Amino acid sequence: MPVETADEIQSDSSVSPERAHSSLELKNWLRRELATLNPRAAEMFVLRYLEGLDNPEIARTMNTSQAVVAVTLFRTRARLKKSLRSFRKGAS
Repeated sequence: MPVETADEIQSDSSVSPERAHSSLELKNWLRRELATLNPRAAEMFVLRYLEGLDNPEIARTMNTSQAVVAVTLFRTRARLKKSLRSFRKGAS
């Protein structure tokens, strides 16, 4: 889910206040987590999952190989998944 989606959900009157609040919390969590990443890893993640670029485009944009992009994204996703599990446990 793009970070901007949370803003749209908040302005949608058909969405429950609980869901809007949950989306805002998730958006804020993602921003905090991205800020803790290596800047290059964070940029690759944003380009891939928020901007929709594919790995070859990211590699060209960042002047690196597709293999580096793939490994970086794999590790970043693993780190974020682990952090998200902790975040959700704490929110329950």
